[in-house]
Amino acid sequence: MNLCSHSLTFQIDLEKNKAREISKLQAALREMEQRVEEAIEMQERELAKKAIEEALAQEREKITVLTNEVDGLKVLFFLNQLMKYLNCRYLQGFEFCIVISSNQIQ
Repeated sequence: MNLCSHSLTFQIDLEKNKAREISKLQAALREMEQRVEEAIEMQERELAKKAIEEALAQEREKITVLTNEVDGLKVLFFLNQLMKYLNCRYLQGFEFCIVISSNQIQ
């Protein structure tokens, strides 16, 4: 084999090796890009999950506040009804108050 042909064979082998390395690097790059995309998606899911948990906590807090308000209003309503009943009993007699109270309940 002469020098020219040996040089040509060496250059061909070098180009093949270079092409294989480029192919490996491209595959590694695609894999790294995929991992980055997966990491970004996971972060987005975690952020969305945290946002949902925070929103749920706020809604639960609102529900608690409203429940307490409703309970307070029930107490006020009951006290108001009791006051009406007691005033009626005191002012007009017991029998008349029972009729009025039973009509108001319906």
